[in-house]
Amino acid sequence: MEDRDQLKKDAYECLDKNNFSKAIEIYHKLILLKDFSKETLINLSVCEDQERLRFAREVGKLDGWNSKLYEAQIAFEIRCYAHAIAICNEVLSSFKLETKDAIRVHIIRLKASCLCGDNKFLIEDFMTIWKSGNIIKPFKKLRKEVLEFIAAIKDPCMLSALLTLTRENRLSGEIVEFISDKVNELKSLEKSIKSTRD
Repeated sequence: MEDRDQLKKDAYECLDKNNFSKAIEIYHKLILLKDFSKETLINLSVCEDQERLRFAREVGKLDGWNSKLYEAQIAFEIRCYAHAIAICNEVLSSFKLETKDAIRVHIIRLKASCLCGDNKFLIEDFMTIWKSGNIIKPFKKLRKEVLEFIAAIKDPCMLSALLTLTRENRLSGEIVEFISDKVNELKSLEKSIKSTRD
C-alpha cells in the first residue's frame, strides 16, 4: 500500500509544476485509500477545474469562433468569470456571427458579468438578448434566464448599469419595476455594508 503522506507530497509537486492531470491521478489514489479529507477533496476539485481550463485553452487555439466559445463556457463553469468575459469580447470583435450565435456569446458574457460584478457590458448584453426575443422565438425563453441572473446580482457596483436599464423605454413596465426593485435592494445592501464599517 502506498504511503498517503508520500502521495500528498507527490501531488503538491505536481501542483507546483502545473501538472494537473498527474495530480488528479494521485488524488484519485488517495481517495481510493479512503482519504476523504477536506484538503484532498478541494485539491482534487481545483485540479479538475484547472485541467478542464487547460484543455479548453488548447481548444481555443483552434480556428473558428466555436472553439473560442467552448473556452469561454468552460471558464464560466469553473468560475473564471473575467477570463470568460475576455474570450467573449474576443469572439464578438473578431468574428462575424449570425444573430443566434452572437446571442450565445452575449449570454455567457452576461452571466459572467452578473456573477463577478463587472458592469461594463451588462446593458449591451441584456438589451441584445432581450431584443432577440422579439426576432427569434426560441430566444424568448432566454428572457426568463436573463432575469434570473439579474435577480442573483449581489454586487452594488452593478447599480449604475441597472439604473440605466430602468430608463430603457423598450422594456415593459413590469420589467422596469423588477429592475428598479433590484436597484433598491442593492442600494440597501450598500448602505448596510457601509454601516458595518462605522
